[in-house]
Amino acid sequence: MVKSWLAYLLTLLCGVAFYLFYPKPLSFYTLILLLALPLLSLGLARFSLRRLRLNVSCDAHVLTKGDAAFAVLTLQGPKTAAGTAARLTLRLDNRLYPQLGEKRTLRLACNVPQSLELPTGHCGWLALTVQACALTDWLGLFPIPVKLPAPALFLVWPRENPDVFAAVDLTPAQGLPLRPRPGGGPGEDYELRPYRPGDAVTSIHWKLTAKQPEDADPILRETLEPLQEALAVTYDHFGPPDEIDAVLARLEALERHLIDGQRPFVLCWADPASGALTYYDIDCPDAWQRCCRALAESPAPLEGQGVPKDASLSLPGRTGAVRRIHLTAEGPGPSASEGVSL
Repeated sequence: MVKSWLAYLLTLLCGVAFYLFYPKPLSFYTLILLLALPLLSLGLARFSLRRLRLNVSCDAHVLTKGDAAFAVLTLQGPKTAAGTAARLTLRLDNRLYPQLGEKRTLRLACNVPQSLELPTGHCGWLALTVQACALTDWLGLFPIPVKLPAPALFLVWPRENPDVFAAVDLTPAQGLPLRPRPGGGPGEDYELRPYRPGDAVTSIHWKLTAKQPEDADPILRETLEPLQEALAVTYDHFGPPDEIDAVLARLEALERHLIDGQRPFVLCWADPASGALTYYDIDCPDAWQRCCRALAESPAPLEGQGVPKDASLSLPGRTGAVRRIHLTAEGPGPSASEGVSL
């Protein structure tokens, strides 16, 4: 725009010189035209380029890592804006790997869709932001405002490969301790204890109670059930992008293996800076999708803190044994057990 103003001022200076050295009606009208030309250009541009809007669209917002994917940018406007072009400044950021951000420039003609290839080489939330749209009037002297779209978000995730953990045995352990079943009910395992205020009358063992002295408390038959063994999956949320991608690919395969086997689990990772633990209960595909979105927008630096491998893991709202699986970027391991790294 600076070059356009310099060119216009030079032309205006020539018009003034023409008027001074050639005082004729022609030179006078020429000077008037040159003075009115910027306002005329701005008025025509604001009329012909009214209601301009920049749109960003894509066929899918969940992209497979490594596959070609494109976003379509369109500068929409009236037919009178045909032939107009704008210069866009774009920013592509990966929220999982902030160091992979890049800036691009693109020249976009009005009402002509143009494809932009998206970088799908790494996992994470990919944010496409239009930072600026440079559009001027016909003389290039005044900027024309264009409504910019909100950042477009794309989730880049590994391809499904459920066969990776097909041979891993993740069945619940046997011989777990017993605990009273909430609400009681029928069951093969039970214990006898004295009645306490608040216990359900339907749980009283009337035959044994009848054999007790009259002043003795009633005998209660309390149903027991095995303590549920919780399954916790952990991994280190830091490291080179290639290693994190490999861990996420194995996590996707493990999730499919567990959900298909109707085995819920808790995914746990530590904030690389503070070490605070994040827990996600995964018991269905929808819960896994919510977890993926939260995981993909948590920045993963090259170095940081992980979940302590030797410390016992306590899961919120759960008691009893915890079987922990720590995922790494290595190949499949043996059957999972307490503290095994896969």
